[in-house]
Amino acid sequence: MAISTQSRHWLGVSVHVLLILGVLLAGAPSSSVFAAEKKGTEGPDAARVVMMLTEISGEEPLQTTHILDRHGELLAEIDDRGRRTVVGLDDIPEFLVQATIATEDRRFYQHNGVDYWAIARAAWQNANSDAIVSGGSTITQQLVRMLYMEPQERYEQSIKRKWREAWLAIDLERAYDKDEILAMYLNMAYYGHQAYGVAAAAEVYFNKSLAELTPEECAVLAGLPQAPALYDPLLHRRDAMQRQRTVLALMVEAGALDADQAAAIQARPVRFHPYQRPQIQAPHFVDYVRALLIERFGVAGVHRGLQAHTSLDVRYQRLAQRIVRAQVQAIGKKHRFNNGAVVMLNPANGEILAMVGRVDFYDASIDGPVNLAI
Repeated sequence: MAISTQSRHWLGVSVHVLLILGVLLAGAPSSSVFAAEKKGTEGPDAARVVMMLTEISGEEPLQTTHILDRHGELLAEIDDRGRRTVVGLDDIPEFLVQATIATEDRRFYQHNGVDYWAIARAAWQNANSDAIVSGGSTITQQLVRMLYMEPQERYEQSIKRKWREAWLAIDLERAYDKDEILAMYLNMAYYGHQAYGVAAAAEVYFNKSLAELTPEECAVLAGLPQAPALYDPLLHRRDAMQRQRTVLALMVEAGALDADQAAAIQARPVRFHPYQRPQIQAPHFVDYVRALLIERFGVAGVHRGLQAHTSLDVRYQRLAQRIVRAQVQAIGKKHRFNNGAVVMLNPANGEILAMVGRVDFYDASIDGPVNLAI
């Protein structure tokens, strides 16, 4: 039997009302939770955020791993599964925090994980529209989807999924305070271009640290989690800037800004500087180190934000690369060879100071990635 458009609308209303009544009757937390206000104490630091996410999911969150030379110079980043650097709540600009709350969950500090007023409002708006125009999910519910649900379940439009999400959100707020939940959300949210969390997003779109972000840049980032592909500022600048205006308008509605402040921020130009990943230094050595890391920590462990300080010295590495190339060019043709390798060791302790596996790692014609040195 076909269901009319009007019936579908009121079915949506009924589903949301049932969810509200069901959670309430099943025993939501006491009213003191609804009156929770943001505390003036310090927010959770990065180590605490990692610990909480690990407690919940059973594994450490994905983070970018860095391989460094003996002086701390970057040799390579391991981010093939996505970029993330976990940061503490106090490391995130207050403007970005306020913009996110105003955009995603204005009553974040007043509800218990499920905002019943927002659900009722969304149901009413959807019932009076020809499309789904509002969701009503809180920041806590969004975090629950990220942490507890497989991708297929996250996008399932069913009362079973909504019920499970609501209960998990309430349960999460019983276990962690608001600032802890907010810190986890801002580190887990996806911002597009393989950027997970606000620190990676600042880097990917502006090539900046969080501390360097301006209010206008923060407003752009706050608008991305709902639809990072649609509002992608590198591909759809006009849509991204329209979304920025929406974020600023929501901040005005929430009382985080006044109209004049929002207008001034909106008038300032936003310049995007996409992150350019630095070229890998000593690529054969980097592959060698990655294999050692996998052997010690496993494949998953290599994507857990390691800072791998190695014995290599980039000064000797550059010298070794020049010498190998020069020697091959000088005598290779005469002696019928087109490749070479070198390992430079500290004779006192066996530390690798330089490793050149072939003349050119990137030349497939000479099997460049194959490391002759090992």
